[in-house]
Amino acid sequence: MQEFVTTNYDPLVELAAADVGRDLRVLPFEESRPGAPWLLKLHGDAAHPASIVLTREEYLRYGDSRAALAGVLHSLLLTRHVLFVGTSMLDDDLIRIAHEVRSALRLQGSGRVHRSGTVLSLREDVARARLWEQDVETVAMAGADIPSAEAARRLEVLLDLIGCLATPPTGYLLDPAYRGLLDEEERALAEALGAVSGLVPGGAGSSAAHEVAALLHRLGGQRSG
Repeated sequence: MQEFVTTNYDPLVELAAADVGRDLRVLPFEESRPGAPWLLKLHGDAAHPASIVLTREEYLRYGDSRAALAGVLHSLLLTRHVLFVGTSMLDDDLIRIAHEVRSALRLQGSGRVHRSGTVLSLREDVARARLWEQDVETVAMAGADIPSAEAARRLEVLLDLIGCLATPPTGYLLDPAYRGLLDEEERALAEALGAVSGLVPGGAGSSAAHEVAALLHRLGGQRSG
């Protein structure tokens, strides 16, 4: 998973990425890099107080001053299947963006339904699921009879599974977060490949260098340059 969007102002996603050795570019405050993961902060960042969208007036101005940022989410909804986690789906901007994408995709008179994503919710909410059914599929972790703590735990387990299935089976080899779990053979391979990574030029290079850099990245290495 390389592309993330949040309406939160806090640095929790960045801190989590740093804990596992990921260099996460925060948009629009940092320049994105080809192939590198990024996080778009739609409503601003606590590290940049002037950027925060908080009051009703600021929300109303959002469409004028932040159209380019909304366009990124438009693009994701048009070209990806977006996974929504930890959102009530009541945010005015999200509702507007989803409506605009639905309008762009609708074939007049065809009755076609295009679901651009999946919402993971803790509880079943039939009314809200019906409201959003043209745009997303809602998957609830539990019914009303299950304690909140159990529903939250189910969500954690599901996210762990998604992360596992989305990760290449050899992506741990050069990842610093897994260094302590390597056996003797894997440690020897990691050390040898680490020496190779030091020879790969950053930035512009030959096609062979790009191929080697891509292989190292798939094995959990960090992109250089």
